[in-house]
Amino acid sequence: AKVIERETGAKAVFYDQTAESSVNDLIQFIAANPCDALINNAAEPYKREPVIEMNADTFLQYLERGIRGAFKVCQAFASAIVKRNGSGKIVHVLSSVVMGFPQEKQASYVALKYAWLCLMRAQAVEFRKLNIQVNAVSPSMTKTPFIGDLPERFVKMLEQSLPMGRIATAEEVAAVIHFLISPQSSYIHGANIPITGGQTY
Repeated sequence: AKVIERETGAKAVFYDQTAESSVNDLIQFIAANPCDALINNAAEPYKREPVIEMNADTFLQYLERGIRGAFKVCQAFASAIVKRNGSGKIVHVLSSVVMGFPQEKQASYVALKYAWLCLMRAQAVEFRKLNIQVNAVSPSMTKTPFIGDLPERFVKMLEQSLPMGRIATAEEVAAVIHFLISPQSSYIHGANIPITGGQTY
């Protein structure tokens, strides 16, 4: 973040979506500083376990942590756009798990991403009147630390089964997000774009 701040002039702001004080600080920052785009890319690692063995409270806590802070930030962003009579774009980073049947032991993660898919569509309907475009991207497995707990052998086997013969890179996902917040995407609204390297569901 410091490198990006130094090279681009962008302001780096620490944000912990699970901490109410941090959420409020970011909301105040958005209100005080004009923002043109919001990318909702927050997600925490989850425990892979069968649904039948899951603790209901743990399951619901994961959903709340994944929704509450980012939901409030989306509200603040939309309010700031309306207040200055401007325009903006929101991109939610979902997952290919919302494109079809997921793998086993992912119930918490799947439920969270489906919740955001539904919220994205609701925002698209309501925010179009506010001059705010709302879209989402749904990448399949991507080379990030998020998959660090998976055995390398499993990842290799998966790659061999994919049409592209490999999983996505973060840069490839970022390129699609960049397009969605650019002027070139002016007629794309309420869309969930799969980034799956040819994999269909």
